[in-house]
Amino acid sequence: MNNPLVIIPSLNSASTLSEVLKGIPKLPVLVIDDGSEDDTAGVAGSLGIMVVSHETNLGVGAATKTGIRYALEHGYGPVISLDSDGQHDPAAVGAFVDRCPEYDLVIGNRFHDLSPVPSAKLAANLLGSMLFKTTFGVFLPDVACGFRAFEPAAELLTIPGDSFDFLFNHLALTLSKTGRIGYVSVPVRYDCRQLLCTRRSELLGALAAVVPYLQLREGILQAAKREIVSLNESVTAKVDFFTQIESAGFSGYYFAPHDAYVIQTDIAEGLSFYRR
Repeated sequence: MNNPLVIIPSLNSASTLSEVLKGIPKLPVLVIDDGSEDDTAGVAGSLGIMVVSHETNLGVGAATKTGIRYALEHGYGPVISLDSDGQHDPAAVGAFVDRCPEYDLVIGNRFHDLSPVPSAKLAANLLGSMLFKTTFGVFLPDVACGFRAFEPAAELLTIPGDSFDFLFNHLALTLSKTGRIGYVSVPVRYDCRQLLCTRRSELLGALAAVVPYLQLREGILQAAKREIVSLNESVTAKVDFFTQIESAGFSGYYFAPHDAYVIQTDIAEGLSFYRR
């Protein structure tokens, strides 16, 4: 297939969606309105964009699956998925399309330039990257970015998870089968006036993706397996944690009002992983 489709999972995005849509190169676009309570669907429709709506909020994973299903039914591929909140530069869509023939999954890399990245976001991303490195033996600079491209396949509709866990499970499945992961450098903006925390559901999604492979893959030290299982138990229980993965130590502090974690690490040590 060489008939790209841009899919945009959207929840209450009426205030940001128009600018995102206007910045996308001239490709077919599908907005998945994931149970929005505002006029997300109306904004997309007013610009002549295709819309599929969920009656209730099902999650980013479920919305992505709806986009995949639509692509399969209408002969589209590859699929390029990006966020509706303006965090992703829609002009980069073409770069994702260009890389698809080389890779089974192309992910946006928000950490190609570390200078604007606050330490709390760097620590959280590094923890996710180290979980995948321990399990699959390869360091990936960004495992959580929602700006992605891939060929649609019926198999993807069976991947567990309707929230962030789908994104991590898709990555784990690709690593376990081919390991053909590519990256496109994308800019990122952070509002440092807000608490820079990581949603507990996102951290649980990353853990749920790697834990099943810990026993399946050879060469993973038993101590590393125990460390990741213990981390999973702590996050599930909503308690603070400290975990050591290879030479990187991570402290996580649970923030109940946001159901999220503030994660810290030794920044000098953390930076060294991206520079190797």
